[in-house]
Amino acid sequence: MPSNTLYIENVDIGDEVPELVTTVSMDQVTAFFASYPRSNNSPDRPSRFNSDEQAKKEGLAGPIIPGVMSMALITKVLTDWGIGAKFKLLDAIFRQVVPQEEQIRAYAVITDKDEESNTIELDVYIEPMDGQPYVRGRASMELVSKAG
Repeated sequence: MPSNTLYIENVDIGDEVPELVTTVSMDQVTAFFASYPRSNNSPDRPSRFNSDEQAKKEGLAGPIIPGVMSMALITKVLTDWGIGAKFKLLDAIFRQVVPQEEQIRAYAVITDKDEESNTIELDVYIEPMDGQPYVRGRASMELVSKAG
């Protein structure tokens, strides 16, 4: 195993996964869509993701981060931390849209641990630096055991 492998024996209920603090730009959203094969979003076609004007027509304050990109941010937090782990589940509830060009933080907290199955459950969040969560959900990961 790599020296930075995350073992079930090294985590406890209540542990916070290191957060990702970021500001997502329109350029990043455009690049994300360019890499997403099923996307119908083209930079040539205005949408709530790439046009301030279109976002405002839809009643938003400005362009937003696509839901699937928000899920990718949470996935990055968990997989960067959980070296050697198997990702089992990610389920999210979008409480609010996630705006572009605003500093946000994505993080998780361990809420359950089963050493028999080497599985942890986590609550996951994306939120502004000073407010209610934009995205709240849960995840499940199977970790490696030192016992083998």
